[in-house]
Amino acid sequence: MASRLKLARAAAAVAGASVALMMTAVIPAGAEPASGRVDSGGDEYGYHVNLGKDYDDMSTGLIGFELADGTKLQMYCVEIDTGIDRKHGMVEQPWDSYPNPKSPFNDNRTQINWILHNAYPVVDAGALTKVLADQGYQATDGINAEEAITATQAAIWHFSDGKNLDENKPFKEGKGPRDAQADVVALYKYLTGDANVGIGDQPTPALAISPTDLSGAAGSRIGPFTVTTTGEIDKLTTKLPDGVKITDANGTDLQLDLAGREAIPDAGDLTERGAFGNLPCGEGFISPAGGNGTLVIDGSMAGIGLVDEPVELVVEGGHLTSARGGQGMAFMELLTAHGDDGTTIAELGVGTNEKAKLTGEVLEDEKILGTCHIAFGASAGIGGTVQVPVHLDCVVMKPTLELDGEAIVRDGELLIP
Repeated sequence: MASRLKLARAAAAVAGASVALMMTAVIPAGAEPASGRVDSGGDEYGYHVNLGKDYDDMSTGLIGFELADGTKLQMYCVEIDTGIDRKHGMVEQPWDSYPNPKSPFNDNRTQINWILHNAYPVVDAGALTKVLADQGYQATDGINAEEAITATQAAIWHFSDGKNLDENKPFKEGKGPRDAQADVVALYKYLTGDANVGIGDQPTPALAISPTDLSGAAGSRIGPFTVTTTGEIDKLTTKLPDGVKITDANGTDLQLDLAGREAIPDAGDLTERGAFGNLPCGEGFISPAGGNGTLVIDGSMAGIGLVDEPVELVVEGGHLTSARGGQGMAFMELLTAHGDDGTTIAELGVGTNEKAKLTGEVLEDEKILGTCHIAFGASAGIGGTVQVPVHLDCVVMKPTLELDGEAIVRDGELLIP
């Protein structure tokens, strides 16, 4: 919400007992209007001005406003005869749908919009001093914030309410410093003069992404997507399922989908009634929901033992689809003997036992500190869904493992305590 008010901290106007936030673009269809409350803590004051009979002592200032999401804004006042409601919430209204159809605001909104873009605080006091100097006026000790606020508010009232600053006596007697009067008048005349060419209503913001729906296997690329907009794009972000990436110097490059799955620690505590596990202890493990990529085994494989050369396993759509090198085919045959479910990726584990050593017995090998292991087959007992009478692990000795882009293991070194 706050980004649609970004064009200026003062780019909204206060109107009526139910104050409205005025935007220079139509609120997009389906977009939720901004809402919030006047925040006295954000007020910033100018001087009292003389706008003629019955309006010769009008206070000026930026009015603090806090959006529902906590964003702080400052606004100027329009509709001078209507008090500001500081007790009730306020809701954004489109810039071209001002609540009072009889207000001069409707005919002059482009000029008001220009002021909001070219006056304080969007343009700071020092820059306004230079603008006036370029116009041939030298401000007394430069334009300060109070003078800038005073002139800006008076210029807005000129267009929103038809009230004109008395250029001969701009301040009520005793309500402002004499040396500020000429500065305020000069800035007011600039903001209401020929330089103010107006800024028209902006087009309705639009954003489209094509295609609107696309799916793919976990770990694979999907797209391309085309983004078109009538506005400006600062950055694009994605919200994707939780996942982990495993790589190593041997060519491992495996992406696993962990969305909806919970990790399980094995710290060796089997003291509770009904607890079960295996020894030695020392791992954290999870059952992936799917995966794609290549896994190069250089440690050991359940049912095989120590590998005599690296074995390359290819995972597609969450299943082991091929094996190359050494005992790869023998390992795959142990799994395919149990059908398609036997080749399902079942487990990702990380070893945490600094005492474990590589022996060829996977129950110990998979616990070696800084290693990772992948299992295929049954997963129902560890958070997955596959029930099949086979579960075979294989160990990668020096992996780099990244969870949502953050390294947990790097080259076989566990990075978390």
